[in-house]
Amino acid sequence: MRKLRRLDEGTYISTRRFFQFAMHSKLFLYSAAPYAKYLIQANYLNDVHYVWCSEAWDFRAMRAGTLGSHVAVTSNPRDICSNLRRHVGDGHNPYAMNVRNRYAALTAGWVKEGKLSQDQSDEIAAILSSDNEDLWQPVLYVIRRDAVKERMEVVRRESRAGIGLEYIIRDLVPTEFDLLRLHDAG
Repeated sequence: MRKLRRLDEGTYISTRRFFQFAMHSKLFLYSAAPYAKYLIQANYLNDVHYVWCSEAWDFRAMRAGTLGSHVAVTSNPRDICSNLRRHVGDGHNPYAMNVRNRYAALTAGWVKEGKLSQDQSDEIAAILSSDNEDLWQPVLYVIRRDAVKERMEVVRRESRAGIGLEYIIRDLVPTEFDLLRLHDAG
């Protein structure tokens, strides 16, 4: 029996078919994160998402000689998903710890700026400190490039671990992406 991936809207696609398509499409950008990050942005930041993204689900599938084939492993969506999945339940997972620390600091600033109430900040703190494995499972944003092309910012060279291009989208909205929950990414 073939494994199927469930898309949020209840549509299913075979794992093999998705990854074959995703690896070779120039129509999309890809960003990986733990579900907790998505949940916080969806519920406390008006469903506006800040993402770093790359041109491929897996840089290894890109044609040799392209900048996209030189994205660092630490920025490669497939490796991020694999790392998150492999270390779910491990409170010392560096990627999950980075998300926890970064959002804890950001939340304090948002309260000072009046973007969040103290109650909302406390709710976010509860999410970040939770050991609920579901919150730390990987998700993949599959972003329609045509919807964000005017807002794609190239990450400055000194902020990238590799020479491959990465992008920031500061104001991604749900109509511009599909979210895949990858419970068995590997």
